[in-house]
Amino acid sequence: MTDIEAVVQRYYGDRPVLQRIDDALRAAGVDPESPSHRDLWPFDQLHSRGIVATREHAERAGIQAGMYVLDIGFGLGGASRYLAAECSCRVAAVDLTPNFVEAARILTARCGLAERIDFRQANALDLPFQEGTFDHVWSYAVTMNIADKEGLGREVARVLKPGGRFSCNEIARGSGGAPAFPLPWATDEETSFLSTPAEMCAALEAGGLSRTRADRYHRNSPRRDWTAAGHRTRRLPLAPAQPSELPGRWPSDCAVHPRREEKVVRRLPSFR
Repeated sequence: MTDIEAVVQRYYGDRPVLQRIDDALRAAGVDPESPSHRDLWPFDQLHSRGIVATREHAERAGIQAGMYVLDIGFGLGGASRYLAAECSCRVAAVDLTPNFVEAARILTARCGLAERIDFRQANALDLPFQEGTFDHVWSYAVTMNIADKEGLGREVARVLKPGGRFSCNEIARGSGGAPAFPLPWATDEETSFLSTPAEMCAALEAGGLSRTRADRYHRNSPRRDWTAAGHRTRRLPLAPAQPSELPGRWPSDCAVHPRREEKVVRRLPSFR
């Protein structure tokens, strides 16, 4: 049986990310030992559309100051730093890859945000937190490497406070047939677990979450109906996938429509 965790760690882990970021910061005229968190935005948002998409995700998720947020699959910690610095949240974050955990901690300390974010190496299917800990759980372009999406739903529901919410923005499987490898998250189908939006919804609901919007979930209330802040809401279809704004890259995230009036943030070649 394939050790999926080990394969994913190897895939993401063998990258000299800190040296590449330091070189890019110097080229931009920034001291890599004392950047602001905004100086890192062109390099630390490991998903399509960069900081624009992170900002949109936070707005759609209803992130508020003072929330305690869990970031699942934090990569280099870019979204975690955004939530801490721009949204005034307290953040815990987990990722499978030791290389990313180390880099995220170093970059965050350089930005002066180390006291606001707790980075840990952990599996999303076995979160090292007590039940009812978080106001919000966040993930971005993570579930492509998670086969047990129902198990993910159970863990998210477990660590959410009653009424807390889960927002995820993920790459989904469409109607175009099997993907062509390699892809940004996997070299072959061994660690790629794309699901359709309907399959994703069904798995998360089976795990204990109820849908309140197309891209937002919250922990089940005792009534276990479709609720949003205690009010019944109609079921909303997931937004269809949009063509990628980055030519030659993978399809953009399926659950959030891009705002066409905003320019796509320029990115260096992926560190992932």
